[in-house]
Amino acid sequence: MGTISTSTGLISGINIEDIVSKLMQLSRQPVTLLEARIENLNTEKTAFTTISAQLLSLKTAVTPFKSGVNFRLNTATSSQENILTARASSDATPGAYTFSVRQKAQAHQLVSQGFNDVDRTPIGSGTISFELGQGNLDRDTSLSQLRGQRGIRRGVIRITDRSGKSADIDLSKAMSVSDVLTTINSAANLNVRATVSGDRIVLQDFSGFTAQNLTVQDINGGYAAADLGIAGSVADTTITGSDLVSMTDTTALRLLNDGNGIETNGLAADMQLTLRDGTAFTVDLNGATDINTSLSLFNGGQGIRPGSIKITNKAGAIANIDLSEAKTINDVLTAINNSGLELTATWVDGSRFNITDSSTGTKTFKIENVDGGSTASDLGLDTIAATSTRGKQIYSITTLGDVTRAIEDAAYRATGSTDKIDVRISDDGKGLTFQDNTGGTGDLTIASILGSNAAEDLGIAGTYSADMITGSRLLAGLNTVLLKNLNGGAGIERGIIEIQNRNGVSAQIDLSAAQTLAEVMDAINHSGLDIQAFLNSSGTGILLMDNTGGTAANFRISDVNSTMAADLGIIIDQDVNQVDSGNNQLRYVSRATLLSELKGGKGIAAGAFSITDSAGTKKTISLSSSDVTTMSVGDLIDRINSQGLGVKASINSTGDGLLITDTAGGATPLTIRNEGSSSTATDLNIAGEADSAGAGKIDGSYEYKITLGGSDTLSTLVKKINDLNANIKASIINDGTGANSYRLNLTSQSTGNIGKMIVNSGTINLNMFELVKAQDAVVSLGDNAASPIVSSSSTNTFSDLISGLTLNVQNAGTSPVTITVARNNDSVVEKMESFIEKFNTVLASIADLTKYDAETQEAGILLGNNTVDSVKTQLLNVITKKFNDAGSIRTLSQMGFSINSSTQLELDKEKFLEMMSSHAQDIEKFFSTAETGFAAAIDKILDYQTRSYDGMIAKTTASYDSRMGMMNDRIEYLTELLDSKEQRLYLQFANMESALAKMQGTSSILSSWAESLSNTNNNKK
Repeated sequence: MGTISTSTGLISGINIEDIVSKLMQLSRQPVTLLEARIENLNTEKTAFTTISAQLLSLKTAVTPFKSGVNFRLNTATSSQENILTARASSDATPGAYTFSVRQKAQAHQLVSQGFNDVDRTPIGSGTISFELGQGNLDRDTSLSQLRGQRGIRRGVIRITDRSGKSADIDLSKAMSVSDVLTTINSAANLNVRATVSGDRIVLQDFSGFTAQNLTVQDINGGYAAADLGIAGSVADTTITGSDLVSMTDTTALRLLNDGNGIETNGLAADMQLTLRDGTAFTVDLNGATDINTSLSLFNGGQGIRPGSIKITNKAGAIANIDLSEAKTINDVLTAINNSGLELTATWVDGSRFNITDSSTGTKTFKIENVDGGSTASDLGLDTIAATSTRGKQIYSITTLGDVTRAIEDAAYRATGSTDKIDVRISDDGKGLTFQDNTGGTGDLTIASILGSNAAEDLGIAGTYSADMITGSRLLAGLNTVLLKNLNGGAGIERGIIEIQNRNGVSAQIDLSAAQTLAEVMDAINHSGLDIQAFLNSSGTGILLMDNTGGTAANFRISDVNSTMAADLGIIIDQDVNQVDSGNNQLRYVSRATLLSELKGGKGIAAGAFSITDSAGTKKTISLSSSDVTTMSVGDLIDRINSQGLGVKASINSTGDGLLITDTAGGATPLTIRNEGSSSTATDLNIAGEADSAGAGKIDGSYEYKITLGGSDTLSTLVKKINDLNANIKASIINDGTGANSYRLNLTSQSTGNIGKMIVNSGTINLNMFELVKAQDAVVSLGDNAASPIVSSSSTNTFSDLISGLTLNVQNAGTSPVTITVARNNDSVVEKMESFIEKFNTVLASIADLTKYDAETQEAGILLGNNTVDSVKTQLLNVITKKFNDAGSIRTLSQMGFSINSSTQLELDKEKFLEMMSSHAQDIEKFFSTAETGFAAAIDKILDYQTRSYDGMIAKTTASYDSRMGMMNDRIEYLTELLDSKEQRLYLQFANMESALAKMQGTSSILSSWAESLSNTNNNKK
């Protein structure tokens, strides 16, 4: 304010501040007008922001209609929810399905003998081992694996023994060979016993009569007896069934070798073959291919059916590509890349085609079959995509046929001829036959290479001087295992053993041709020595018992020309009547084993674990949810070994877990730790520290062992078991009998047969007995009691019996349960009503913002705004639009939609539900047809209106921001001018006051002079 220090002039007495304030107020009127305009624009912008949010909400409500899945929402109801419940996905086909729940899945439960107390009396010293059912030698062959994996049709069979007594045997819920045997052998009043011998079921009559035939027949139109190979009528005491064990081209590799599959190296070639004419080549069984791979190998050997494919690119250009003469991958790639459609075709992952469209345009990129052909489908390319399509996998090596074709293809590439070798399944269906047609005189050599074990697992490894060889068995007989999978997969060296019984009688038993454990036991049982061979109490080995009653000589078993008896663990020369082999260590973990199958079928938790080698190098391995579901043990081994650590991951020597061996040679022990809250390493049973520094090891065996000392009681035993993390829960029960009433109770934490516990208490006398049998849930589909479709699950959930339907067993039932799957049209209506609500919210907001009240003459803030009017018009237009490409239903009004007098969208629910019941597919097509359906149309409009970078609303709000920015700039400029003017006014008033002060001073001086002059004049008088 210059020199003015008060609001009133000291000289003039004028209210300067008031005058300046009023002058400035008049001068600020342009700024005030601009500020008011900015406020108004900001209000309008806020209104547009609200509309934009509502439009985005409407866009979200439209999304469900873009996918036809939302018109196929289903409900599933059960006629007996206490027996079976169900949940239906959108993939389920509506209809009524009949099921019978044969049995509910149960967890295995074992109980020990009684003990006097729980915490005072020691229970003994020694080692107890625990394992879940996969280590059991008493393999229960699934009926689904019989007859070349065609399985057995269930039903009721009638057996009549030679005395004339009959029994109807219901095999409708049988899932395994043991189920068949048990059901037959438990039939009342029937003197027939069922057993297995090699690959056959044998029925033996013990009635002692000969008047009638021993007869087995199917009844009620079933096929079980015929499929089991035991149908017939004989004037004999024995019916020996037909061979039930064989392989076909479609036999899955994972079924071979007692479920261990074929162990490949996962990275490169697996076998080296040298034919008799000297031709050498390698075979890759990991699924690797190159552009010269023959199309005949694809789709499980079905190849690619010749024909043309039709491709439409984004520019709308179309080409029919003739592939009728294509022989290799390269032929297909060349034809597509030369089509002139700006496409790039590549072969990826060694298993599928990938086509990328680099053209520009708005058309849909499509690949189609031509004239009813199947070429595009066979190539995995019949698809619609945005800019590229990653075809379906059309090549893999998962079956025995894939293996034989891969070997023959490798030979063809090496020799240029398809006639040099012939690889096929042997005539008995048990192994592979390899025929060398080269005419050479050298040796035929087949060997695994680069750490693979494929040749051995295929039973063809070796050096041969013959043109044709037949490999060893790849499938064991009924309810037994292959000898080569004992001792952790190291197998048994076959040969001659000698057995001497307690009477001193001895015999040599030639086991050099035996391939299964059952063949070994059968040979011993039929040796004439009165020696009985059977599985030991834990089921993990064999027990040989001398039944002669003699004592004259030691029970002696020795090897003659091999290490077979030693490998089986039955070498003995003692004054005893039996010998127990102990655990023969059946291999059940291999490279092919899925991580989801470990830990008694419970699988491995997703997470991370770190490995620190002895040199201190640390790496973290992470396993996602997808990894633990799809990865194999071999995949995990490869991942660990690729980390650059000084460790080697492999299968352990007992074939029941991982082995991590330190190779760094450092000074500290190898350690493996869970990361964060993960339990992944613990689930793999490898968490912890190596047994020593340097070349230490961590063995992840799933055979858990605890050692009890002299002071361990029942309580400490329970704690030690529970500390194992062995998927077994231990507890103590009190049976209330008084003395010795405390018992060890073991419960498997996995239901079903896979959770069956194997307990070997050694010298500690637990005398475990079975309280609850491990069993799978069994459900049959259909009301054909004679031959139902039967399925089992280790849990009480069936998720793949019928596509889209998940069944949950509650209890076993005696009567059929009907599951009814129906369209959930109410859910569709709910989604429609949500869409209508959000649509009407947008229209109501627009109506309120653009209204005009004639009485009050008040107008909505967006009245006359072109953008908001356009939004409304576009929305109403799409509601009333006719969609000519959508099928028989072309308008919303046909389904009960209408715009009322208040410009609100309404739905006649009764009419809509009626249309859904009769025209569901047409309604789905109307809403969900890509690009031309209603959902695509309104979504396109909403996208145009709401896009953040160039949408209508975005452009409008950007315009508001621009205009307000310009106004704010003008205000800033005017404010600077007004500030200068205000300073100038105050300065002018200050100058005025200064001038007045000077004038006042001059007046005072003049007055003083005048007075002085007057006084002088008076004095002179």
